[in-house]
Amino acid sequence: MTDYVSYPVYEDLRDQNHVLAGLYATTSTPGELDLVVDPGTDLDAAEHAQGRLVSGSFFSVLGVPARIGRTFTDAEDRIPLGDPVAVISDRYWRDRFGGDRAVIGRSIRVNGAPLTVIGVTPPGFTGDRSNRKDGGRRRAELVRR
Repeated sequence: MTDYVSYPVYEDLRDQNHVLAGLYATTSTPGELDLVVDPGTDLDAAEHAQGRLVSGSFFSVLGVPARIGRTFTDAEDRIPLGDPVAVISDRYWRDRFGGDRAVIGRSIRVNGAPLTVIGVTPPGFTGDRSNRKDGGRRRAELVRR
């Protein structure tokens, strides 16, 4: 998909699609995200991470299951201002959380907004852009609207 289509146009295309197996929408976040893992504790210093805003169908269209937990669903797109959730990358999960499965259900803050971690991507999944170069920075691969 392209960054030049508004979300309402994407929704119309998705809802009236009878040809393609599926559609998803995604956009990069401007700059790095301020990610706070343990709000209100001694460990609440903001970390910098990169992430993407994606539609509920992102992982299903790409055929990518969660390593643990779950990925987003189409239903989450249809609930205005629903509970914001995040899927984090396997690398971030291992680096930041030591591979602890208890990360599922954990509350984090991204740019001040509360999110609940619902899943972890499989090892090696780097999104839908194969030419991405992240310079070794940790990627949270997070965010939902």
